[in-house]
Amino acid sequence: MSEHKRYPIKATEYLFSYGSLQDISLQHSLLGRTIHGIEEKLFGYKISKDKIGGEFLVAEPSKNTEDYISGVLYVLSHMDVSKIDSYEGPSYKRVKLTMDSGKKAWTYIRKEEEGL
Repeated sequence: MSEHKRYPIKATEYLFSYGSLQDISLQHSLLGRTIHGIEEKLFGYKISKDKIGGEFLVAEPSKNTEDYISGVLYVLSHMDVSKIDSYEGPSYKRVKLTMDSGKKAWTYIRKEEEGL
């Protein structure tokens, strides 16, 4: 049987993006496809003025609980999230936070430096 069956990706992980992952060309580069999500908010966080490498956005906790970050919530496979971990690199850490909708989702925040 030469016919190749295509099996669906088991999407079990919520991932909140507030930056570069929303770029379709990056999605294709990392995951080989376009991913679609829904608008979402993360309260109690803000975008840091200090960008990673002077270029990339990074979330940080805010003292003001009314501060929030707007972004997109995706449903992805564990394998997808692993690929994104590799892309995000050592300056970020992935944490599970509660979104405005009540869903718990992974997102990337600044990795705290040792000794701080």
